[in-house]
Amino acid sequence: MTLLTARQHAAPGHERPPAISVVIPTLNGGSRLLHLLAAVDRQRVTGGDVEVLIADSGSTDGSIERAIGLHRGLRLFDVERGRFDHGLVRAALVDQARAPLVALFSQDAVPQGTDYLSALAAPFVMPDVAGAMARQVPRPGADPLQTRELERWTPPDPRPYLVRRSPPGAGSLPAAERMRLARFDNVASMVRRCHALALPFPSRSFGEDIAWGWAQLETGH
Repeated sequence: MTLLTARQHAAPGHERPPAISVVIPTLNGGSRLLHLLAAVDRQRVTGGDVEVLIADSGSTDGSIERAIGLHRGLRLFDVERGRFDHGLVRAALVDQARAPLVALFSQDAVPQGTDYLSALAAPFVMPDVAGAMARQVPRPGADPLQTRELERWTPPDPRPYLVRRSPPGAGSLPAAERMRLARFDNVASMVRRCHALALPFPSRSFGEDIAWGWAQLETGH
């Protein structure tokens, strides 16, 4: 039995392969999911369209029905009851995606501006880049503790940085240092699909993104 079951495919007329696939696991995403989809619709991307895939774990708040009505190109999948897994569901969505680059969002992360996807795709001109992640900005009025944690996790520094391969002896580093090297976050990220198929997100209840980041560094990406 498969983990995902297709409920709705893209509307006819989307024969051209997309430039970027956006994948979103959701459960009762409410208005935040709809805001995310609206922000994705506003993205300016060259070289093709943007397709959107959602894996729903049994939402009952009406957000999925509203999303279908607002986003005709949506590809919707149902997660088998009781089988949600952060790593496996994302790996299954990447497998279903049709674009060479796959953007991953949590249901409450909203990209700022209209060039977010293009900016996140820019590092992939380097062939050994397997993934990229965005800085996370707290919502207005966010809890101060959450704001401080986000600034620690994705510092407010406008300069991009690159972690290229794991250094010699990295496996013996303290856990905190290994986590810093492998820092990756699927709240807002993008992966090269071929690398994510060859080395999928592992089964995890939490932290599948960091585990994947470390594995990619170990393979030389």
